[in-house]
Amino acid sequence: MYLLLLRIVAGCRNNLCDGQGAPLRFIREIRLGARHGKRPHNEFERSLNLPKTKLSLTLRDGAAFEREKRIQKKFGFTSLYQWQRTQDRDCQFVLHDGPPYANGSLHVGHAVNKILKDIVNRYKLLQGYRINYLPGWDCHGLPIELKAVRQDGGNTKSLPASVIRSKARRFAQKIIKKQKSSFQNWGILGDWDNAYQTMDVSYSAEQLSIFYEMYKKGLIYQEFMPVYWSPSSRTALAEAELVYNPNHISQSLWLTFPLSKIPEKIQDLIPKELLEMPFHLLVWTTTPWTIPANQAICFSPTISYCCVLANSNIYICCEEFLCSMDQLLGTDCKLLSTFNGSDLSNATYYHPISQEELPLYPASHVTSAKGSGLVHTAPAHGHDDFHVALERNLPVKCLIGEDGSYLPETGPQLAGKTVGIDANHAVLDLLGKHTIKVEDFKHSYPYDWRTDKPVIICASKQWFVNTKILKDKAIECLKPVNVYPPSSENGMLSQLDSRTYWCISRQRVWGLPIPVFYHRTSGKPFITRSSVEHLSSVFLKKGSDAWWDLPVDQLLPEHILKEHNAGLPADYVKGKDIFDIWFDSGTSWSSVLKESNHEADLYLEGLDQFGAWFQTSLLTSIAINEKPPYRSLVVHGFTVDESGKKMSKSVGNVIDPADVINGSKESKMPSYGVDVLRWWVASSGLHTNVSIGPTILGKCNEEIFRLRKSCRFLLGNLFEFSPSDHIVEYEMLLPQDKYMLHLLYMFAEKLSQQYANHRYNKMTSTIDRFINSEVSSFYSTIIKDRCYCDIHDSLYRRSCQTVQYHILHTILWYIAPIIPHFAEELFEHLPKPFAYEDLESVFMIPDFKVDPQWNNLMSFQDLQPILSIKERFNEIIGSEGPTAFDVIIWATGDLHANLKMLQPTDQSVNSPLVEILQASQVSLTSQKLQSVVDDAEIIKAHCTVYLQDGSQRDENYTMIILPSEKHPCARCRRFTSTSPEILCNRCIDVVTDGYE
Repeated sequence: MYLLLLRIVAGCRNNLCDGQGAPLRFIREIRLGARHGKRPHNEFERSLNLPKTKLSLTLRDGAAFEREKRIQKKFGFTSLYQWQRTQDRDCQFVLHDGPPYANGSLHVGHAVNKILKDIVNRYKLLQGYRINYLPGWDCHGLPIELKAVRQDGGNTKSLPASVIRSKARRFAQKIIKKQKSSFQNWGILGDWDNAYQTMDVSYSAEQLSIFYEMYKKGLIYQEFMPVYWSPSSRTALAEAELVYNPNHISQSLWLTFPLSKIPEKIQDLIPKELLEMPFHLLVWTTTPWTIPANQAICFSPTISYCCVLANSNIYICCEEFLCSMDQLLGTDCKLLSTFNGSDLSNATYYHPISQEELPLYPASHVTSAKGSGLVHTAPAHGHDDFHVALERNLPVKCLIGEDGSYLPETGPQLAGKTVGIDANHAVLDLLGKHTIKVEDFKHSYPYDWRTDKPVIICASKQWFVNTKILKDKAIECLKPVNVYPPSSENGMLSQLDSRTYWCISRQRVWGLPIPVFYHRTSGKPFITRSSVEHLSSVFLKKGSDAWWDLPVDQLLPEHILKEHNAGLPADYVKGKDIFDIWFDSGTSWSSVLKESNHEADLYLEGLDQFGAWFQTSLLTSIAINEKPPYRSLVVHGFTVDESGKKMSKSVGNVIDPADVINGSKESKMPSYGVDVLRWWVASSGLHTNVSIGPTILGKCNEEIFRLRKSCRFLLGNLFEFSPSDHIVEYEMLLPQDKYMLHLLYMFAEKLSQQYANHRYNKMTSTIDRFINSEVSSFYSTIIKDRCYCDIHDSLYRRSCQTVQYHILHTILWYIAPIIPHFAEELFEHLPKPFAYEDLESVFMIPDFKVDPQWNNLMSFQDLQPILSIKERFNEIIGSEGPTAFDVIIWATGDLHANLKMLQPTDQSVNSPLVEILQASQVSLTSQKLQSVVDDAEIIKAHCTVYLQDGSQRDENYTMIILPSEKHPCARCRRFTSTSPEILCNRCIDVVTDGYE
């Protein structure tokens, strides 16, 4: 080898007796005590700056939740909202709360929604905004009505409206009280004393006003048309109230309709000897119960049809279906002719049950993709069918009652038979020989989202919002609205574009009545501005129950009718419809957002609200104000278990948020506390599926424990640190401290961007990674010796204390919106500058900003070479402690200059270079040496050096690692002592500091 290893051995200092060190007598006492086995451990420990803090580490056995309850009380969680409303702040942030439904206990879906909202609000509060967040509840609707009545063992059919409404109101109030308590336990910031409820009389008055304004503009109308009808709920439903079951089984039917009039063009294509055979239209349907309401059969003029001979009958179907005829009819079929669909225009057929002669009509909705290309048309039971009826002046016969059973006028053989139970069988019996084949058909089908039972399409007289008029304007107004995550942006547009109508009337009693009176004779509705304003004044005084409790003449005074020459109150009856709950909640902007010009900065709800509250709020706001009620939308997903399955009580995979917080013996859930629940919500982010389960919650608990442990370490090192007195100016900090502040600056910048873009799951992973990698594994490790063993008031120690304070302060600020309980606890123990001494909460800190000085790229680049060397050093020594080794680094050029900035002397035991490597001693040389020693580990490598002109280059170095020639110091435990019987020079200085 051509290198000569120069071992530079640091001897004992020679000035211990000249007034610059401790007297020799004191040194001898330490040496003699060690020699006779009497090393004064306690004396050394008292001289160390060991961490001191009262911040508890344990999260077990409900300790977390007990602390959180104390923190909520001490730090005024319930009063913080009102405090911030009194502050004079330039900017206001408005998050409009979509009202949860007041019909039961809260579930983890509620936790996702409310906690995400709270994270947003608390972050905006820390940014210096004044928060406007009024929580609310959706209080009307059938589920509440049914639960309220059934709780008392009643039956909605047998109870008067006033009793049902009273029971429903009390039930909703009870649920609201329970849910409110849970929300507050979760630490949700809001104006809970003034929460809005859709059953409030003031809210109802605003809603009536919006209804009338939309009616006056022609945006609301009454029409007899098919709607989704829920026999299980006995009410009409809007599309937003439907869920689609992909595994629904319908009874599909192939049947024939005998032709009564065969067009001449078709006759000319058939051999004369076959014209005497019966002709049949072949039709397929998945709703046999609608056959009695059949009024026409539709075909497509652009499809090619054919006549097929089989079993002495001639069947007509589309040409594409010809290949399936043999199997369907169970015999060989013979093609007789093909013809254009338009040739069917003059044909007629006999209804297979009533024998009524009915027409065939061309229609654009008919295709050959499924079925026979001939579509059974029952105008009362299909949207396309209804439009055909309007165009052709066909009668719209609805033969189904509210409960889904046939009405008496259907005839004795069908009357009382119920759809989904025995209606299909009764129809099949009547069809007889016209039935070709019956089989089960699995397909997606709409269900009532509340009862989870199938709906049907039935024509009835309902009130509708004219979405056709509003849709284009609404789509245009959505362009400036920000949607998070961006991938969801098309969800709103597609849902809006596909909405054909919005039925806003329901046939129940627990809700706000639609303020319309009907003339007894003509049935014509009566509604005017005066009548609506009068009703509003009555409701404000007596509540909306007045609609059911008071006579017509008090609800519709004679003087209002006289204004319009409309007769007397006795000529009118009250309407029996109430508003759809989506019209209730969709008009919430009118009551809640008055102070912000009916516009919120943010709506934040689940994915399902694209077709519901997001949309109904948009449509009503566009109708009245010609603008959206929100500037931004944030959309989150739905909760599922760890296997991705939907949560269900029957499956047994439901997780109660109360169990997560309090623990549960039944579900074997430990008590995690509120912050773990909040951390889980944040770490789940805005994914379509939000998974939760024991493994996931355990991981969240571990991440919070690591965070708590690291913060506790940092906090312990600040036990006598005063930010107002001890902060070290940036220019005076050590290079490794400046480097750490640069990492802290980049960390803060990344989190700020993630908050702005609602990337909550990225935030929690960023925090966890920074705490574990940059703080715990790197910085906290290298500064322990400096923090524990240096003179307590030395510049070096104050330098690392300054950085630790900045780390804690920054972490505190960024974790506070997510886990406010731990943040407040940390704030309670954190040393505070004079400006913070009177602050009662972390959320009262003025707008926090990281110091731009920390964004020092050079401080980051200057440490890259030694960090690269450190990585190589650690690879070589493996699991052995680095303090047991001396390191010699031979480097030249820019690399040597770079390392010289971290260690100006040729050799050191306490330079930044030594601290970063954690070695006992580092020697730095640029001279070639001529030989090696046997026990040396020699590594030749290269690393990247960043130059001041912005360029970078790879430079070679040689690192020589060998066991330390010194001895471990009894105080600091580093291999820096010249003798096993004496402390190292640094520790001697510390323990003799002030000795006289």
